[in-house]
Amino acid sequence: MFARSWAYLQRYLTKIDEEARELNRKSRPVNYRVHLGHGIYASVSDGYMCVDLRRFCMPYGLQGEHNIRPTKEGLALRLEDEWSALLDLMSVIHAANLELAAAKPCCDNADHANQLGMLCCSGCNPFHLTMWNAPN
Repeated sequence: MFARSWAYLQRYLTKIDEEARELNRKSRPVNYRVHLGHGIYASVSDGYMCVDLRRFCMPYGLQGEHNIRPTKEGLALRLEDEWSALLDLMSVIHAANLELAAAKPCCDNADHANQLGMLCCSGCNPFHLTMWNAPN
């Protein structure tokens, strides 16, 4: 995982954990996915009792957000032990790896102050998308 993707994971950690807890409680349907940069997504969905951290790709010749596909590169952290262990070890990981501790999401950079900056960033827009579907 890229250091900047780790920084995005830190930024969205609370929301990912909130969705994971909802999935565990089974109190409502859960279908959450957030882009962590460089084609890496964190996903929490019904039917899978895990937090999935996975690289996605765009198959050759296709375009559009609906054509982004998961690859085999990634890991699924089981909610009951692996996800909670990662949460508990965050401070240890940061103490052992100063690069990860100091990483900042690229969206905090001045060149991302407008939409064009984000669209030109290969980390934020790895599939060179120019249009997105409106959220449902």
